[in-house]
Amino acid sequence: MSLKNIGKNKVYNGKRFMDKIIVAYLISVFTIGTVLPIVPSDPASFYSLSSQEQAPSGNQPPVFGTPTPANGSVNNPISLTWNISISDPESNQLLWTIQCSNGQKNIGCGQTNGTKSLSLSGLAFSTTYKVWVNATDPTGSGLYTRRWYTFTTKTNLVNNPPMFGASSPANGSTGNLLSLSWSIPINDPEGDQFSWSIQCSNGQTNNATGASNGTKSLSLSGLAFSTTYKVWVNATDPTGSNQYTRRWYTFTTRENSPPVFGISSPANGSTGNLLSLSWSIPINDPEGNTFSWTIQCSNRQVNSGTGDINGTKSLSLSGLAYSTIYKVWVNATDPTGSGLYTRKWYTFTTKQLPPMKVIITKPLENTLYIQNQQRRSLSTDTIIYGPITIIANVTSEISIARVEFYIDGRLKDNITTAPYTYLWNPIIQFHGFSLKHTIKVIAYDILGNHASAELNVTKWRFHPLPFIIAGVGVASTFGIASTFFKHTTVTGLFFDVQQSRVTTSFYALRIHYWTTGLFKNFGGAINFKSCTGGAIIGPILSLRTGSRHNIMYGTFTFLGDIQYTSGSFRQKTTTPLSTTTLRDMFQNLKLLKQQNSRKPC
Repeated sequence: MSLKNIGKNKVYNGKRFMDKIIVAYLISVFTIGTVLPIVPSDPASFYSLSSQEQAPSGNQPPVFGTPTPANGSVNNPISLTWNISISDPESNQLLWTIQCSNGQKNIGCGQTNGTKSLSLSGLAFSTTYKVWVNATDPTGSGLYTRRWYTFTTKTNLVNNPPMFGASSPANGSTGNLLSLSWSIPINDPEGDQFSWSIQCSNGQTNNATGASNGTKSLSLSGLAFSTTYKVWVNATDPTGSNQYTRRWYTFTTRENSPPVFGISSPANGSTGNLLSLSWSIPINDPEGNTFSWTIQCSNRQVNSGTGDINGTKSLSLSGLAYSTIYKVWVNATDPTGSGLYTRKWYTFTTKQLPPMKVIITKPLENTLYIQNQQRRSLSTDTIIYGPITIIANVTSEISIARVEFYIDGRLKDNITTAPYTYLWNPIIQFHGFSLKHTIKVIAYDILGNHASAELNVTKWRFHPLPFIIAGVGVASTFGIASTFFKHTTVTGLFFDVQQSRVTTSFYALRIHYWTTGLFKNFGGAINFKSCTGGAIIGPILSLRTGSRHNIMYGTFTFLGDIQYTSGSFRQKTTTPLSTTTLRDMFQNLKLLKQQNSRKPC
């Protein structure tokens, strides 16, 4: 009897049919370990939508519910889960099989009542698929239920290719980093899996297959500055008959800036700088790239570095000249930025040469010296009795070439090495009739610069020859007479005073004199007489007037006795002028001298 001709709800109790079910059951158990539905080799001979059930009396076969998707439904997705409710009326455990005409199937053994399913994927568009379902109750002596169902997938016109979102970085963007992650969202409208690839014009690429919707990316590194790159993106949907989307995008990397210079030290254009210094300047690359640098001064000193990092770079300078403008060239090159560089020059000026100083440390101003020894301070004037060592102190930052000593404008000595001294010890020196002399010292350095110092002094015109002849020595201080040879001091009003190396002559208008000898001292007054005497040996304090400055009021000392014309009036006295009288006379002479300097005759 054919299974095909068995009506719905009829029970076939023949022994031959039961044997076939048992054989099929045993084959399924012992061949694959599970119970498979008995599916004819020709699905058309299975049975139609009308159910075929085997049900011995007292035990019912499994019962099928409504499948999902519904039997005969259309426009189904190409990936879905097909399921159906299978229940045994006696709640016996059952064996079940669900098999689709695309070859995908699912089975269960010793299952309880519930929904059974089959996951389907890779279905073709616009295709009708058949699903066979078998449920067997081994407890009920192999009672079973078999049915088949159909469904149709959606048409191909509904499937769309993958879609691209906005890229990051944005298409056409500029100023991008040299290392970045380029990404773009890729989504399939039907949720189909797809393959994709992203490739950059620098040769770096990334791809995947069987991908789902989401953002896809490509890591890029080692990009060049100021360069435009192109990125190609492809996404293909194999399920949609290889529908694909292809596009390309561009982005540009940022520009590379050259190194930047800070403020130099010493500052550009500064003056008064030392002759030895460290010239420095901050150099920084905006991108933090290493760089090479050079600092060179116009005095040819230089410093440089390669592969250096941001920071202050310096050049040690020494041996600079005074009052000189120096130029410093600075160069910094960034090899990473295709040799981008910054070049600038700066100037600075060294300090001026300190002025050379010359100081006459001996004799000192307003001081009395006797026989080259400092005796006492004076309120005014510098008085020297006997020889004197002139000492000059010269200070200069340039080597001294020579130091010249002048007396009254005449060069006396030229000293080239320190100490700078000159012994002023004239045998006999005349400077008109005045005891005033000018000491001048001029110092020269090796560059030709010079400085000088002057000192006006009163020099006692003393000569040791009379003492050598007399065999005696003389010691004296200004204002105290203590002698051992005959000499005369005259004070008063004189006319036409003349002197030679050994004699003195004058016309005494009104004078006082005092002669000192070894055995006799005397003095007196002389009026309107022509007088003569020996060589002047003592200081002269005088005030001159007249059209030819030949009238003099003052005092001086000469050797020997005073001589005057015979028959003239001479008033003798044995009392010398007192110290007080002499001091008052000298004070008056000084006052006259000061007035004369303010109002010259």
